[in-house]
Amino acid sequence: MNETTTRRRGHLHVPHQRAPLEAQVRDWVTEGIISEEQAARIRDRARVPVPETREQETQRVTGFGGAELRSYAVEALGYLGGLLVVIAATLLANLYWSDLGVGARLGVLAGAAVGLVAAGSLTPAGRGDAWSRLRSVLWAAATVAAAGFTAVLADEVLDLRGTDMGLTVSGTATAVAALLWLAHRVPLQQIVLMVGAMLTAGAAMDQFLDGDWAIGIGIWAVALAWLALGWTEVLRPPAMAMSFGALGMVFGASATMSGDAGIVLGLVTVVGVVLVAVIARELPMLAAGALGTLMIVPRAVNEWFPGDLAAPFVLLALGAGLVALAVWIARSRT
Repeated sequence: MNETTTRRRGHLHVPHQRAPLEAQVRDWVTEGIISEEQAARIRDRARVPVPETREQETQRVTGFGGAELRSYAVEALGYLGGLLVVIAATLLANLYWSDLGVGARLGVLAGAAVGLVAAGSLTPAGRGDAWSRLRSVLWAAATVAAAGFTAVLADEVLDLRGTDMGLTVSGTATAVAALLWLAHRVPLQQIVLMVGAMLTAGAAMDQFLDGDWAIGIGIWAVALAWLALGWTEVLRPPAMAMSFGALGMVFGASATMSGDAGIVLGLVTVVGVVLVAVIARELPMLAAGALGTLMIVPRAVNEWFPGDLAAPFVLLALGAGLVALAVWIARSRT
């Protein structure tokens, strides 16, 4: 009989004077007597649990792995540090901004934009969602800093005013956002790009067309294109692109409602958004349609039927219909 173990009836027996089986199994693996696979079979036959590593114990207790906890901690520290930088910059600007020359102001804003882009580039975004979010937040802030730089340049150097300044600032911010989105295609970067594109289109329409509705038409057109690109899955995730496109269409249409044509566009937009939401079975899009209903329908009813009791009944019917649609979409998706 072997000094260490004896096999009896297919089970592994360990003498009482020996160390626990797990310790012996580890020694055998270390000495090359058995392989890891054989060690696993021995543990399974003897019903010996594999000891937890520190990483596994942390995940069992907290629900997160150690590496995941570290990434979240770094993300939180990054947000906190960025917030402190913004607060400090705001305080300094309030105290000394008026005393700075144009060159100093441009230098501060350019340095902030470049620094934020560099910090985001150094973030290992491919190693987890927390790092990716941190990079996207830093790059979104960099886009805002670039817009601030362009605003100071347009105002104090180029002496631009009105729509010329708006088009220059929004166009520059959109170009920066597009480059950053191409480098890091995540939802926040896409939202920043969409907002910049809508503002640029609105400013361009206001530049070339005369009317209070021009800015709204530009915003509405870009948002419609965004929804279409999400529907065809050119932009991902499709649901997010469609939902934000629908939201942009609602806000764009609401900015055109100074006349009857704008009211018609608003109502058509609400109906279209709700129909697409039902067809695609997307609750976020339906929420955008509900917001559009709240923003557009009362204005239309009050404009066309002032002082009439139709408004509350129309809103009651629409509200009940939207609730029914939301329940149907939720149940069908489940």
